[in-house]
Amino acid sequence: MNGPVSSPTSVPPIPSGYFAKMMWHLRHNPKADLWVAWFSIPIAYNIMGIVYFTITHMMPPPDATKSHAEIVEFFTRFGFEIRLGFGIMLVSLAFLVWANGLIGWLIMKMDLPYARAWGFAYMIAMCGGGFTGAYMSAFTMSVASMRPDRDPAMLELLYDLTYISFDGTMGFFL
Repeated sequence: MNGPVSSPTSVPPIPSGYFAKMMWHLRHNPKADLWVAWFSIPIAYNIMGIVYFTITHMMPPPDATKSHAEIVEFFTRFGFEIRLGFGIMLVSLAFLVWANGLIGWLIMKMDLPYARAWGFAYMIAMCGGGFTGAYMSAFTMSVASMRPDRDPAMLELLYDLTYISFDGTMGFFL
C-alpha cells in the first residue's frame, strides 16, 4: 500500500474570546467530558435548590402535625408548581447521573486497593440517595398534586411518604 502519506492535522491555536475558548476546549481537550461532568454538578444542585425551596415549597420541611384540611389546601394551592418543579428537577438529575457515573468510573481507575469496590460502592450510594430522596419524593408529590380532590387520608399518606423518603435520605446528599 504505497500511497500518499498524510500528515497529522495540527491543532488550531486557542482563540481569544471567552465563548470561543470554551468551544475550542470542548473540541480539542481530551478531558472535555470530565470538565462537563464536573461543572454539571453545581448547576444541577443549584437547580435542585431552586426547585425544592422556591417552586415546590418542600423546604424547609413543614411541621408534621398538619391536618387533613391543611394538606389538601397545600396540594390545591401549589399543585401546578409541584408538577412543574419536579419536571425541571428530573431533567437536572440526568446531569448528576452522568457525573456520578463518571466519578465512580474514575474511582475504579485509581491505584488503590479495592478501587473497583469503592467505585461501585460510591455509585450504589448515589443511586440509593437519588432514588429515595429525589425520584420517590418527586413521584409521590406529583401523584398527590395531580388530583387534590382525592380522599384526604390518601393525600396525607402521600404527603407523609414524601417527607419520610426525602428527609430520611438527607445523609446521602450531604
